Amino acid sequence: MIYLSGAVRREVALEPNFGFLLTPYIGNRLPEGATWAADTGCFRHPDAFNLEKYLRWLDRKGPRESCLFATAADVPYDMDATFERAEPVLRKLRAEGYRATLVAQNGLTVETTPWQDIDGVFIGGDPEWKESGAAARLIQAAKVRGKWAHYGMVNTPDRLVLAARAGADSVDGTKLAHGFDANWPELREWVRCINAQESFSYLAE
Repeated sequence: MIYLSGAVRREVALEPNFGFLLTPYIGNRLPEGATWAADTGCFRHPDAFNLEKYLRWLDRKGPRESCLFATAADVPYDMDATFERAEPVLRKLRAEGYRATLVAQNGLTVETTPWQDIDGVFIGGDPEWKESGAAARLIQAAKVRGKWAHYGMVNTPDRLVLAARAGADSVDGTKLAHGFDANWPELREWVRCINAQESFSYLAE
C-alpha cells in the first residue's frame, strides 16, 4: 500500500511506499522522481473547478508516468451530482493519458459504477459511508476489474487497517500537515507494519 501525503517534503519522497496527493491549491514543487496522484480539490473548493485549468495544471505538475491517478470533479456526499460533474472530466483525463478516477460518494454501488468509463475509484463520502461494507465492496470490485483503488482521509490506524483489508492500493491523509516532526516517525511505522502484515495496534495507544 502507498500512503499519499499533501505535505510535500523530501523525507517523504525518499521513503518507500510514500508519495504525494496534490491539488491545484498546493503550490509546493514535486520532488524529482516522487510518486504522486492528482485530486481536483473539490472537497475544499467545490465551486472553483475549471476543466481546462485543471488539465493545464496537471501538464505542468509532474510526469504522467509517475502519476498514480487523477480524479474527476465531484460533489461531496452527492453521487448523482458527482456523476453529472465527473463525466466530461473522465473522458478528458483518459484522452490525456491519465488514470481517470471517479470519486465515490454516499450511495455508489458496484452495480451503478460506470466501470467501462473509469480507471480507478477514490473512496470519498462521509465518515460513516467511507467505513461501510458498500465502500469496501467497491474497492474489491475495482481490484477484480484491474482498476486502481484509493481510500481517502486515512489518519488513524483503524482506518488504515480498513483500507488494507478491503484491498486498497493507496490511501491519503493529512497527518503530516499537523506536526511533521512528531507524526512522521509514527506514520512511517504504520505503513511499514501494514505492508509487512505486522500488528501495530500498540502504536495507537
